[in-house]
Order: sequence, then C-alpha cells, then structure tokens
Amino acid sequence: MMEQAAALLVAIATMVALSCAAPTPPLGIPADWLEPWQQGDLLFGTAEPQETYRQAVVGNGYMATVVGSPDIYVSGVFNGNWSNSKRARIPATNAITITNALHTGSALNTREGVFYRRSYFKPCIACAEAIIEQRWYAHRFFASLLVHEIEVRTTFSPSGESFTLHLTNNNGTASDDFYFTPHNAPSGFSVQAGYTKLLETPQQSPTFVAVATDDVPESITVNATGNAVTFYFITAIRTNHDSQSPVEQVLQDLRNARYLQIALRKHHIQEWEKIWEAGIEVGARFELGQAVNSSLYYLLSSLRAGKYQTNSSRFGSAFPVDSYHVSPGSLATTGYSGHSFWDGETWMYPTLAVFYPEVARNLLQYRSNRIPQATANAVLHDFKGLKFPWESAYTGSEVCPWPPGLREHHLMGDIALAVQQYWRLYHDKQWLKEEGLALAVGIATFWVSHAQYNSSNKQYSINGVVGPDEYATGVNGTGINDNAYTNTIARISIEFAAEVMRVSGLKVDPLWLNISSNLYIPFNQSGNFHPEYLGYSYGQTVKQADTILMGYPAMAKMSEAVRRNDLTYYEEVTDINGPAMSWGMFAIGWLEVGEYALAARYFNQSYQLNLNLPFNAWQETINGGCPHFITGAGGFLQGLWAGFGGVRILDGEILFNPVLPEHTSYIKYRQFHYLGSQLDIKFDGKTISFLLTSQGDQRLILKPTAGNSQILGQGRPASFSITAGPFHLSAY
Repeated sequence: MMEQAAALLVAIATMVALSCAAPTPPLGIPADWLEPWQQGDLLFGTAEPQETYRQAVVGNGYMATVVGSPDIYVSGVFNGNWSNSKRARIPATNAITITNALHTGSALNTREGVFYRRSYFKPCIACAEAIIEQRWYAHRFFASLLVHEIEVRTTFSPSGESFTLHLTNNNGTASDDFYFTPHNAPSGFSVQAGYTKLLETPQQSPTFVAVATDDVPESITVNATGNAVTFYFITAIRTNHDSQSPVEQVLQDLRNARYLQIALRKHHIQEWEKIWEAGIEVGARFELGQAVNSSLYYLLSSLRAGKYQTNSSRFGSAFPVDSYHVSPGSLATTGYSGHSFWDGETWMYPTLAVFYPEVARNLLQYRSNRIPQATANAVLHDFKGLKFPWESAYTGSEVCPWPPGLREHHLMGDIALAVQQYWRLYHDKQWLKEEGLALAVGIATFWVSHAQYNSSNKQYSINGVVGPDEYATGVNGTGINDNAYTNTIARISIEFAAEVMRVSGLKVDPLWLNISSNLYIPFNQSGNFHPEYLGYSYGQTVKQADTILMGYPAMAKMSEAVRRNDLTYYEEVTDINGPAMSWGMFAIGWLEVGEYALAARYFNQSYQLNLNLPFNAWQETINGGCPHFITGAGGFLQGLWAGFGGVRILDGEILFNPVLPEHTSYIKYRQFHYLGSQLDIKFDGKTISFLLTSQGDQRLILKPTAGNSQILGQGRPASFSITAGPFHLSAY
C-alpha cells in the first residue's frame, strides 16, 4: 500500500506543478469558446470519450442523461422489488450523431448547463462548407424538457447547393423497466407511455411515465445560403408523481416548447446564471477553478429545490417537483442502483446548505416525507424512533441488497448532523416545527433505544453496527461494537434533540442526557488515539474515512495531540484505492492542526486522480468504481470551505480560520448564507473581507480574535488582516 501511495503522490505533485502555469489554450478550441474556457467555465476536448463514465452529463434534477448514451433517468422513478429496486431506464430520444460530418471538438459549458459538439462538413473540394453545432441541455426551468439543437451554418453557394446530413439516434434497446406502449400523437410527434413493471413494495402504486418527443429523421437537408438554420429535437417527460394526466401534459409541454423553441436555450442559460450567483471562486490556479465549477455543476444537475424558495429566488420551476434525494452515481446513472445513502447528508449536503439552502432543505424533506417508513423500519428491527434505511429509493423502505449494510446505523447520526447544521445556519422556527423537530427527536429516540448499559464500565454501548469502514463488518456480518464515530454522532444526536425540544417548550427525559454523556468512546491511552471500534486490530486496513470524521464533521472535543494522532494513524491504514471523499477529510484534519503541506497533499489527492478528462466526470476510486461519483465532488468541495476556509458552523456563530491553498491568489465564497443574509467572503494571503450583499431579519456582527468588531452593513465591506483571525460571525 505504501509503494502505491508514494507513486500516487509523485503523480499528484507533477499534476499540480503543471496546472499552476499560465494556461495555454488547448489545440483546436474554437475562438468563441476561448473566453468561457479561460474563465474556467468550459471544458473542451477534441475527441469525445467512448466510455460513458468519462462523458459529460446534462441534467436539471428532474431528469438527466449522459450525453450520447442510450439512457435517460427521471428522479424518483424506480423499478424492481425490494433490494432489486433500481433507477428505471427510459430509452434515449435525442442521443443524435451526425454520421457524415467530421467531428472537430466538444465542450461542456458548466455555467450555461449546455453540452456542445462541433462538426465540419464539406462534400467536395469545390463545394460550399458547413459548421455544425449540436447542443444538449435539460432545461433548468421547464424541467420536463430535454432539448437537442442542431445549428448548421453554411457558406454561400451561388449554384444553389444543398447539404444532406445523416442522423442516427442511440436509443439502445427497449426498456426492461416499463410496459411502454405507443399513444396517439400529432404528426411529427411520438408518444410512448406506461407503468413500471415491478413494485418496490406491495403497498406502492406503480409509477406511470409518459414520453413525448419530436421524431428524429434519418437525414436533414440544408441549403447553402450563407446563413444558419437550427433544427430542434425536444423531448418532454412527465410522471404521475408530478402530473394528473402525464400523456396530455407531455403533449402540451412539447407544443409549448415548439412555440418557444428559439428562446429556450437563452432562458435555460439565464436560469443557470441565477444559480451561479452563489458558489466558490479560485484565483490563479486554473485546473482547480475548473474542478470547482464542474463539481458544483454535476451536483446541481442532479438536484432541485422542490417547493422551497429563499429571498434569493435562485431556483425557479415551471411545476413543483417532489424531493427524491440524491444518489452517489448522480441522477444520470444506475450507479448503486440510484439509491440514497449517507452520501447525501454527509458529503453533498454541507456545501449545499451554505450556498444553496433551498436544495439542502429539499434533501431533508425527503427524509421528513418518509418518517412513517422509518418508524416501521425501527419497529421491524426492535428499536424505537426512526431507523431510516441504509439504502432508500422511492418509498423509503429498505432496499439494501448487502446484509451488513442494514447495520450501518451511523446514517441516523449523519441525518441528525445535517438537521443540526440547517438549524444552526438559519434558526428557522417554522421549519423546526414542521420538519426538523420530528427528525431530531425521532433519531434521538432511536439511539436511546439502541444504547445498552454496561455495568462493567458503567457506560453505554452501541453494539452490532457497521461504521463507515465497510471492511469491518464483524463475524459473519453481525457487526462490531462501539464504533467511535457512530457513538460520537449518537451522542450529538441526543444532545441536539434535547436542545431543540427545549426551544420548542418540550421536556427532556433525564435518561437521554445520562445516556449521551456516558456513551463509551474507545480510546487507547498508551497511543493517545481513538481505535475505530472495540476490538479493532491495529494495522487493519480501513476502507474510507471513519474515525477521523469525529474531528470533522462531528467536531467532537479532543486535544490537538489526539486529533493529530488519529490522522497520523489512519492515514497509514486507509486504503489508497478507497473512495475519493476520504482524502478531503484528511486535508481538513491536517489544516486543523497546522500541517499545511500534508493538507495540500491530501487536498490534491481528493480530486486530481478521480476526475476523468476532458469533462471532469468523477469516478469513485483511482481505479474506477461508481461512475459520475458526485459523492467525491461533495467531499472535495468541503475541503475548499471547511478546510481552507476553516469554516465551522457552531451553535450561535460561524467560525472562519482561512488558509490560502498553494498556488492560488485568492478564494471567494459567493453568496454564503447565514441567518437569512448573504455574504461574499474573499481572502488572499494577507486579508479577508466580508461583504453583506443581502440583509436578513437579523443584523450580523463580525468579531476578529484580535481587533475591533464590526457590525456588517449591506454593501459595506469589512476587511481584516488574516493575522487577526480566527473570525467569529454571529447575530448582533
């Protein structure tokens, strides 16, 4: 393992050195793509990868597809009984290739949410010529629309030449997931619709899906007039989750789209522009900026805000879309069957919560909506409260096919941490009353029923679990006892529930606090570090970040020496072939203890070998694993704000302790949300500034550790020397 790690670090160091030079435009990039490329918004390739795991994704959180693949997937649409439940495949409708034109380059414009393909056509030396641009996008506002445009721009032919371009559509085989049948449709349209074949549970009603699309001809003909002409191939998809009459609705959506087709792309780009008002900006380090933009794009392509709006009104939608959470392999694949795990709350949610609270709240609503199923699941396993399934799909029932996964009870604590983060960021008492309190109390009740008193040490244990380290499943998969991270977040869950119960005027059972304050956390006194669980064998390989999560995101109290020892020990035994997100947690930890060179090394490792060029498609491990692994994107992004920004969301304040990453000139957090306000926060190696761009109901005050506090006023930046930090932001 150590030889592999050494080779990996040499490769990363080489990549960093190359990436820090002033970028040279890639050979063959069209002139009109150069500016967005220079801004880090456009990813260019002269050739498109044949493997779908390396290709770009277009999506809007309602539907998504890997460009050119034979598959479309819609959020919340699954087929299969119980653990066989998986995302239901809709055959692609506009995966169009022009077979007699020369492909010259392709690009994903992350800022626009559009994939472009350029081709060249010239049938003979003396003939006129054409530049062809294909465009794919899942419309951000009109969520039911998947659009493909073909623009053909010709030179002028005095002899009246015409061009014929041959088209193929990669729609693959018929879907095994639906009883699709054709429906009557106007000329030029095709409609198919039907129910999913298999139900997740006997209580579930089947999902009905309707697909209407423009017919794709075998060829299109264009006169060489010296002008441009655009052909539109639009698909509309609706389900009975969001429409009472899906067939009628898709036809209406398609008619409306035809009427608006000239304006569709412009409107779509405007919707993405609103989203990009928030985000993370990096100065000087070009490839890092590209990685940030593409990671945010891929996350947001799989997510919507549902019914939630904030004062930013950043997320609009032509119709309401329920929350169906998010899967490690994004909305565009069947990676991990499209199921939801801890990945959403632990890895993707935190970045969304500070920059896109509408989307974060929508993820939490998925859990709230499935409280009845979580209650039944707890009873089924002889617990009380809420036991959410390790793998969840449409219904919220357990669909995990791997028996040890049923013991990954840390999920309950992961959800509780997400609820706590939302409460600390927004102190939304209406949300707490409607959703947050029930989640917090139900999860705490689960932990109280799970804890067992141990008379030998007069503490409580949580036994028979599997922690994040899925290599440690116990004898015959029966679990291990007292996983340090699991017990830590169980304690936090109970204490947080007690807090919000008091806020809500409810009494707290003293037993809860007795259990939380006496939960056993394994600790090695001689080594001054935390063993992963009771009976952990030292030197045993760990799959992914587990014990080190006690420091972040759990923020368990421990000395700097213990935190350092945990990091030192577990970096030696964590599988170098494990999932990408682990390395961002090591980066955050090493930054906490001031080891900046180690932090830089692990931060680079958190993304550079897991991005597939040319479109920065994520993969789970350095050897492959789950394609379009946006869990990795979530861990990487946390490294930029929780790591180098030193952001900690605490009870009553947010802490900033910034350190500039190597080879960067600045980092900027656009529209950072706190207590209803929004701030632009920017720091370089010398100063940090806080600019209040939108004032919420509560005024904010910024307190440096050294120096005078400043009450923030809208439009008036407050600047400080970095040496005055850490900085404390709170309500005034």
